Amino acid sequence: MTIPTLPLVVGDDGSMGARRALEFTLDLAERLAAPVVVVRSWGIDPRTPAVTQMLGYSTSAAELNEQVVGELIRDTRETANEHPGVDVEYRSGEESPAELLCEASIGSRMLVVGSRGLGGIAGLLLGSVSNTCLHESTRPVLVVHASHPRTRPTPDEEDPAHPGEIAIPRVTPGAIVVGHDGSPHADRALTEALGLAQELGVPVSVIRTWSIDSAPRGALWKDGSVSSHLEVSEAVRQELTAEIRPLTDSHPTVDVNCFAVLGQPANILTRASRDALMLVIGSRGLGGFSGLLLGSVSMQCAHRASCATLVVPHRG
Repeated sequence: MTIPTLPLVVGDDGSMGARRALEFTLDLAERLAAPVVVVRSWGIDPRTPAVTQMLGYSTSAAELNEQVVGELIRDTRETANEHPGVDVEYRSGEESPAELLCEASIGSRMLVVGSRGLGGIAGLLLGSVSNTCLHESTRPVLVVHASHPRTRPTPDEEDPAHPGEIAIPRVTPGAIVVGHDGSPHADRALTEALGLAQELGVPVSVIRTWSIDSAPRGALWKDGSVSSHLEVSEAVRQELTAEIRPLTDSHPTVDVNCFAVLGQPANILTRASRDALMLVIGSRGLGGFSGLLLGSVSMQCAHRASCATLVVPHRG
C-alpha cells in the first residue's frame, strides 16, 4: 500500500507576501511530489451584515465560506496553473488567520507563511500572523519573505563581522543550511533538513558557531600556547561532525558539509544562507530560557534571513 505524501499548507490573504509564499510552496511541492492546501481566513472581516449584503455576500457562514473559497481560487489560479502537476486544495474558515493556519496544518509536512500580509505594519519584518504561527504551530513553519533573496553580498557583508572571526562559509547555491548547537532541538531540525535534502537531491551545510565560553574543553590551549581561532574552529567542526554522524549516516545519499565559525549564531547563519534554498533551525537551542516557545536565534533568523527559513518546533 502506498503511503500518501503529506501536504504543504500555505496561507493566502491576497498580499504580495502571500503570493511569494504560494509560489515557493508550489515550487517545493512540485519537487517533493506533494499536494498543497491553500488556506484563507474571513473571520476578521470588520464589515457589518448590512454592508456584507450590499457587497453581494451572504450572511450565512456556509455560503460566505463558499464565496471566499471561490475568490481564493480566482486569486491564485494563474500561479497554480504554472504547476499543473501539483494537486491543490482550497480551504477557508472564520477563525483568526493564525488559528486557522495552525489547525489546517495538523498532519501536514509543514506550514508556509509569508513574512507579512495585508495587515502588516510598515517597517516590520515579520507580521503578527507569521509570528503567531511560529510560536503556536506544532508543525515546522516555513517563513518566505516577499522579496527574492539577494545573490551577491554587499562589500560590507563580505568583511568579517568583527575582528578575529573567520570567513563566512561558502554554501553551495540551492543547498539547505542548518544551524546546530548540540541541543535536541537542533537534532530535530537536522533530521528535517536531511529528509528534505534527500527528497530534493540537494546538499546540506551544517553550521555551528562558537565563542570563548562554548569552545570545547582544551581547545583554547595547545602545547602551552593559546590556539588560533582557526585551530579552535577545526576542533569544533570535528566535534560537530562526530555528534551528528548517527543522523547523517541514516541519509547516506545526502552530501553533508560541516562548518564551525567564531561569531554570533543568527548573524553567521543568515549571512551563510544567503544563496541557500532554505535555512533550517530548531525553535530553541541550548541558550533557551525554560518556558519560551521560540528562542532568540530562531526568531532573529526568521526575521533577517534572505532565504526561506524553516523553524522546526520541539513539540508535535
